[in-house]
Amino acid sequence: MKKVLEVEGLTKLYKNGRGVKNISFKVYSGDVFGFLEPNGAGKTTVMKAITALNRFDSGKVQILENDLKKQFEEALKNVGSIIETADVYEYMSAYNNLKFVARFYKEINENEINSILDIVNLTKFKHEKVRKFSLGMKQACLYQI
Repeated sequence: MKKVLEVEGLTKLYKNGRGVKNISFKVYSGDVFGFLEPNGAGKTTVMKAITALNRFDSGKVQILENDLKKQFEEALKNVGSIIETADVYEYMSAYNNLKFVARFYKEINENEINSILDIVNLTKFKHEKVRKFSLGMKQACLYQI
């Protein structure tokens, strides 16, 4: 399989000491790849570094074997990304946002919605307006369906 992304030793530290250290992974054509970490673990930092939305301190990023620092335009010409977007209805509750989206999927019922809220630890917030949520909570609410 063709390697589409290689991240090697990626480090990006902010002034407050947070960030990521020595992240390495490879993604091949046909792979489905995701970051599963708690809020604040550095997922967005890694994605922004991979897409050149922020500079990283050290390491290497190659996209389709093009080095992001040395072959910037060639590396990014086939990349599209949306980072940190959570399009939810802020005036609605978490439960009602999920119910709204679920209407497009006949297999998702009220029990499934409650199960989703439980999986993402939002059950106790299910009736709160989403505008009060952190970005991570909004993303957890919306992207589970």
